[in-house]
Amino acid sequence: MELTEIGEKYSAELITIFAALNKATDKILEDTKSNILTIHCVPSLAYQWLMPRLKKFNALNPEIDVRLQAAVEAVDLVTQDIDLAIRYGENKSDANVAYWPFPQEPLAVLCSPKTQKSKHPLLSPSDVTKQTIIHSEINILKWQHWNNLYPQFTLDLSRGPRFDRSFMSIKMAKDAEGIALESLLLAQNEIAANKLILPFGMYKTHTTFHYLQFMKKNENLPKIKKFKHWLEEELKESFDYFDQFPVNEKEF
Repeated sequence: MELTEIGEKYSAELITIFAALNKATDKILEDTKSNILTIHCVPSLAYQWLMPRLKKFNALNPEIDVRLQAAVEAVDLVTQDIDLAIRYGENKSDANVAYWPFPQEPLAVLCSPKTQKSKHPLLSPSDVTKQTIIHSEINILKWQHWNNLYPQFTLDLSRGPRFDRSFMSIKMAKDAEGIALESLLLAQNEIAANKLILPFGMYKTHTTFHYLQFMKKNENLPKIKKFKHWLEEELKESFDYFDQFPVNEKEF
C-alpha cells in the first residue's frame, strides 16, 4: 500500500512530532534522574556510619534525592545504574572507575562498661583470654592479627561466636556478650553514647579498609562532587573525634 501525497506529508509531520516528543521525554527523564544520587554501600558502614549522617547531606542538598543500597555484592558501575559505590577490602576498580580511599581506620578492642565491671575486667591484653571473643569473619584484620602483637600469650581462636557482618559483632559487644575487635569508624556512635569503651586505647593501622568508587566521566557532575566533598568533611569530623583516645604503642 502506497501513501498519497497528503498521506506522505502527514506521515512526515507525525515523524517530526514523535521525534520531538521522544527528545522532550528523554530530556525530562534526564533532568529527573540527575537529581537522584544512587549509592551502593557495604552493609556495616551503611548501617553503622553512613545512614545516621545522611540527614545532614539531605539538609545541605535538598535538591538531591539519595537512594541508598546496602549489599555485600560488588556492583559494576560501568553497566549498572549506580552513581557511587563504597566498598570494603581490595580495590578492584578498572581504568574507567575512580578510586578514592578512606583514611586508614584505627582499630580497638571494644567492650561494654558492664563487661569492664565484671569479674574479668580488661586491665591488660592478657585478660582477653578470659573473655568471650566475638569474631567478624570478613574483616581484613582479625583477632589472629591482634594476637600476633602479643606473642607472650595465645588466644583460643577456635572458640567464640562468629559473624559475617561487623554491625552484628558490635551489637553483641554492646550487649555485654563478649569483646570485639573493630574499626572505630564503625563503632563511633556506640562509643560516643558510652555503650562501648576502649580498654587498651586505639591501634593505628596501615591498611585501607573502605574506599569510594565512581565513574571518571562523572566526577564533575554536581551531585558527585557534592557528595564526595560532604563525605570528606564527615570523615574528617570522625577522625578528629578519635584524637581524644590514647594511641596504643602497638600497630597493625
